[in-house]
Formats: sequence, structure tokens, C-alpha cells
Amino acid sequence: MMKKRFIIILSILVIIAVLLIFKPFIFLSLENERQESSQESIEETLREFERIYPEKIKLVYVNMLTMQGPLSEEKANILLEENLLVKERLSTNTYPLDDGFQYVNGEFVKNPDVRENTVKELLAAKNAGMSISLVSSWWTPEGDPQFKNIKEVKEFLNEYADILVEEAKFAEDYKVEYFELYEPDHLVWHQPFSVDEDTVAEIVNEFKENVVPRIRRVYKGKIGYQIGNAGEWNFTKLNVSGLDYFGVLVGGMCDFDMFKQKVDEIFSKAEQLSDSSDVPWVISELWINKFYNEEGTFCNLTGKRSKYYEYVFEKAKASKNLKGIMIDTWNVDEPDFETSIKNTNLEQIIKNFFETWN
Repeated sequence: MMKKRFIIILSILVIIAVLLIFKPFIFLSLENERQESSQESIEETLREFERIYPEKIKLVYVNMLTMQGPLSEEKANILLEENLLVKERLSTNTYPLDDGFQYVNGEFVKNPDVRENTVKELLAAKNAGMSISLVSSWWTPEGDPQFKNIKEVKEFLNEYADILVEEAKFAEDYKVEYFELYEPDHLVWHQPFSVDEDTVAEIVNEFKENVVPRIRRVYKGKIGYQIGNAGEWNFTKLNVSGLDYFGVLVGGMCDFDMFKQKVDEIFSKAEQLSDSSDVPWVISELWINKFYNEEGTFCNLTGKRSKYYEYVFEKAKASKNLKGIMIDTWNVDEPDFETSIKNTNLEQIIKNFFETWN
């Protein structure tokens, strides 16, 4: 009897020992199966999607999950549910995503949470019937990376071009409609050394001619490029051929007459470049601050921003080549850029425009 009990106990101990030894491999196998199953589920979902290209691209910048870092599933779902309201409340048809990188110690670094959150939002927006506009930006804690000379700027852009090709493969896997090249001209203008317009155009054109053909080989969607300082220089010097569209930024200011003059100038240059290159254009950011401080004079436009938007919208209706507008923002206020329109009268103004702009 004692011998039998001893054998049973010994057998149990052997089983426990075997499980402890092989436990990591068992759980690794289960985790791999879970990931493979999840990937198969995503691929099956994506096979159901087709790229949708609306006649006009209508979108609003939102408080993306990728801006938040690690989030609990509950908080991520709440934020995502709020973001998706833009389709109903503002009649948007496209969802913006930034699958960006931090530039640290001379290297591009992506937090794993960024890609995971990008996929989560992308699938949710696709399921909601929206197209996707994806940009892969860069950022540093200090703003734009600073370099000693143009040679270093070009080396940075060559590294970024390699990054973009890999990002384009991701965009193709997920059937992203619009893939945006982030604004190299903005980077060049914000260096500690001076440059002229011809040099900026030369750098940007060289960058575009390098990366666009490489992206075309791995990505079948539409490729756009955002011009960062459209109101500050003659961007008609750029060569936009090879792109499906180019984008300009339009920002507000305290003086409404000066704002109208600046908008007129940007529209004129954009139409000129569009006509000469046969490439349509978009307003890639339309932002009107709630507050301004121009030359020491404080200006509070809270509740008074509607005429700024309405002026741009009237110009948009008259434009023959403008194919899209992104409003900045739905639910994000940044320091010195308090542009959120959520729960304001601007929601109805924007909705009315998007519904009638075809």
C-alpha cells in the first residue's frame, strides 16, 4: 500500500516537473497560436474591404489613440467611439491616422503601442465605412530635428525615405486609400541656418523623386504631400508631378481682412501649381485658433470663428481643382493651438458644407 502511494506521489511530482520545464514552450506556442489567429482574423476582415475614393475628401483631425500611448482597452474604446462620431455629426467620409516616429539620438523609433493603436483605429474606421488617410510623421521633444547644414538635412530625409517605403507596405496590407508624405519643406525652413526658396524646392523635389517611385512599387493607393509653410513662400517652385495630390496648410489670424488676403494668396498659388502640373490639391489642415496674440494684442475669437471657416468654404466651392479639406480639430486643443470645434456652432456649419460640397 505504501509502495503504491509512493509511486502515485512520485508520478505526480514527475508530471509537475515536466510541466515546469516545458511551461514556457507551451505558453509560447499558445501565444503564437493566438497571434496567428488574430492576424488571420484581421486578414479575413481586410479581404472584405475595398478601397473607397470619395469625390471629395472630407475629414476632421481627431484625438487619435496613437497620440495617447498605452491605454486601457476601456479608455481606448471610449475615445475611439467619440472619434467615430465625426462621420455622423460632421458628415466626414475619411479618417485621419498618424503612424508616426520619434526621432531620438539620430534614429527613428516607433513605440509598439503606436502601431497597435493604428491598426485598432484603422479597422474601426473602415468598419464605419470611412476611407483612411495615413501619415507617418516624425517628432522630437524639442520640435523639428536640428542640423548643422543642408548635407545633414538630406541624410535625414534619405533615412526617412527608407522608413516611408516600409510604412507604405503596411498601408498596402491594410488597403489604406491615402498615404501622405510628411512636410520636408517645413523641416528645412526651421533649421538654425538660412535657406532660400530655390534651395528648399530643390531639397523637397529631390526627396520626392527618390521616394515616390519606391512607394509606387509597394503601394497601390493614392500618394499626397503636405506643404508645411504654404503661406510663407512661393511653393509653386515645387515639382508635384508623380503625386496624386498635394496639400497646403491654411491657418487663421486675428485680423480677418489679413486672413482673407492670405487665403486668397494660398488658393491662387495652389490653383496655379495644380493647373501647371495637372495634379489636384487639398487643404491638408484648416485651423482657426480660439485665441491669438498678434504683436502683443490679445484677440479672443471664441464663438466668432464661423466667418473664417465660411470664407474658406466659399473659396472651396469656387475652386475647380480642390479635392479635399481636413478641419483641425474635432476634439484636440494643443498649447497655442486651441482649435477644437467639438460642441460648438461650427459643427453645423462644417456639416452643412461637407454635405453640399460635391
